[in-house]
Amino acid sequence: MRRTAVWMVCSLWALSCLPAHAIVLRYSPKEGSVTKHKMTMTGATTMAMPGMEASGMKITMSGFVLTTEKVLSTSEESVTLETRITGGKMNTTMQGQTDSTDVPQGRIVAEMDHHGRMVKTIESDMEQGGGFGDVDYSDFAEFGAAFPEGDLKVKDTWTGEMKLPLGEGLDITLTATSRLLELGVFQGRKCAKIRSTFKGPLTLDMSATGMSEEGGESSATGSLNGLFVSYYDYENSVYVSAEGTITVAMEMTSSDPQGGAFTSNMKSTTTIKSKLVK
Repeated sequence: MRRTAVWMVCSLWALSCLPAHAIVLRYSPKEGSVTKHKMTMTGATTMAMPGMEASGMKITMSGFVLTTEKVLSTSEESVTLETRITGGKMNTTMQGQTDSTDVPQGRIVAEMDHHGRMVKTIESDMEQGGGFGDVDYSDFAEFGAAFPEGDLKVKDTWTGEMKLPLGEGLDITLTATSRLLELGVFQGRKCAKIRSTFKGPLTLDMSATGMSEEGGESSATGSLNGLFVSYYDYENSVYVSAEGTITVAMEMTSSDPQGGAFTSNMKSTTTIKSKLVK
């Protein structure tokens, strides 16, 4: 009897040390479902170039964007999702002067796979300056790497690549690493808590974008790093909350038609918070 009791205690202790039960994370919302999110952003950018004061120039920004997402159709392979920007405002402060602008409203219809990747833009009236429009969204995944093929246990990690589509000459490929931190209840929903980090080099040809002087050349090299912690409602396929920071550091070299050249440096840090709006 005593031996049986000891065996039971040891067995229970061993089970308590095992990771939580396995789960398969997928993006499979119901057709017709509608969700709304509010994304807030705060950030600061510093720039230094010849002729500037040692402290350089600083630009700060803050604002919010409201979005509505509607599932138009589903299939065994993909989900057709309509995302609308319904409102928002951005404030930018530079040299003591603050400008406030409304975020342009717009609509994009995209095909998503069940791993959470945006694989095809079907139609869009978003402005190019907003990061939407006629650009390649292949392998783009919101807030981190796409969900992996197999099942996951708490503390499991997975890696992948994601593209940050910014238009001609500005596409960036990032290496993303995600970790399942815990499975639990968050704001009354069964959620997977996921930490995602992503990083990658930046090599940008800004001459192709019209950002350089006519007849001149302009390029930039640097790096992008980010970290997000998100709560994903795996029963309803919706992000309940996400928060993270993106840091960009760049060195830009420009030349004019007369042969002159100069180098400038830029560092930007942006904090982003997204939450589900009821």
